[in-house]
Amino acid sequence: MSKILVFGVIAIEVFGTLVLLAAPETAQAQGLIPCGGEAQPPCTLCHVFALLHNIIEFILVIVVPIIAAFLFAWGGFVWLSSMGNPSRVKQGQQILLAAVVGILIVYSAWLFINLLLTSLGVVTFGGTGNWWEIDCEIVLPPSP
Repeated sequence: MSKILVFGVIAIEVFGTLVLLAAPETAQAQGLIPCGGEAQPPCTLCHVFALLHNIIEFILVIVVPIIAAFLFAWGGFVWLSSMGNPSRVKQGQQILLAAVVGILIVYSAWLFINLLLTSLGVVTFGGTGNWWEIDCEIVLPPSP
């Protein structure tokens, strides 16, 4: 039984690695920060927030759903393969509960970061549509 579990974990890890390696194919060609290169504007503080936004978006759109799907599949597998063993049923339920709580924590942190960026003036609140998009025009005062 333990060889089957080890094989299943390795197969899921290989699949997850292949998905993460294919993810850059879907990324935008301009890179993480569209500045500082040839025929691009010089980097400003606004571009740092754009980098932060791109990293968070990558984690929320690609990494979190893959990990959550793995945890839901693993918790369901443990629960279904328990064969009436109460400790395995409880373990499967705990895995599923931990996955749900983890998703809530991650997306709550996303909401907090966006609230922080809105209060700093980096993001403008435009209602419920595309409120997470960064459109910053930070003008630093001239140095003395």
